Amino acid sequence: MSGSSDNFRAVGKCEARVLSKFLVAVGVVVLLAGGSLWYFAVALPGMAFDRLAVEIDKTLHFRPKITWRTKTVVNQTSEVAELATAERRFQQDYFYSNTWMGSTNSIMLRGHFIAKAGFDLKKTLIIRVSDDRKSAEIELPGAQLLSLELVGEDVLLDEGGWWNPLTPAQREDAQNALLQEARKTASQSDLLKTAEANFRSRIEDILRKSTGGSVSVKFVSPVTPAL
Repeated sequence: MSGSSDNFRAVGKCEARVLSKFLVAVGVVVLLAGGSLWYFAVALPGMAFDRLAVEIDKTLHFRPKITWRTKTVVNQTSEVAELATAERRFQQDYFYSNTWMGSTNSIMLRGHFIAKAGFDLKKTLIIRVSDDRKSAEIELPGAQLLSLELVGEDVLLDEGGWWNPLTPAQREDAQNALLQEARKTASQSDLLKTAEANFRSRIEDILRKSTGGSVSVKFVSPVTPAL
């Protein structure tokens, strides 16, 4: 009986060791599977989004907000407040004349301007990546006039009447009116649409290389003709 009991205990210990090793192996497999799942489901996509943000930053000098599966995976950051994507040089003329008791004064100015249009980076630009990471939708406010610089000015006419001379106030008013007309001209031109088209071309090229799929750009607010 003693021998049988010893044999039983030996078999039991052996089975326990086998079971213990089996449970350890199962645990290792579960950990590896969980780690692999985390890597492919979270870490790997996260690295891809970081690389995408870096590529955008290289070209456009800011990192947009990127969302995937309703979660924000990259936050928007920028070292600059504005992104100019279109620039245009143009001339603007302004004529003023005033007649008082038959005496006329006149002034005509021609300004040389540089207008820049683009995007206010204080507002949010969102890139929504599809679940399969094969397409993306970009949402941002429309382009606006960012700056208008007077780089030169010609006085084409400056004549006072016999008893109605041009006053310093009239000359100042003409200067201000020239700037207002130039701003109106720039805002009503196709400069803002050009800024949007240039941005769309750049961002779509970057995203197509990253996702290999379709890209759509949505300007969520009307084009803003404001400085």
